[in-house]
Amino acid sequence: MNQNICFAIQAKRIIAFYYDGGLRKIEPYCHGVTKKNEVLRAYI
Repeated sequence: MNQNICFAIQAKRIIAFYYDGGLRKIEPYCHGVTKKNEVLRAYI
């Protein structure tokens, strides 16, 4: 798992990243791994 995302969840921080051609700013609240994918849930 991504330690930066885990830290942002614990500290209730906003993170920014590029996705699908645009800059996204989110507040992550759940991060984990399923059998096939890494999953991130966040408030917009």
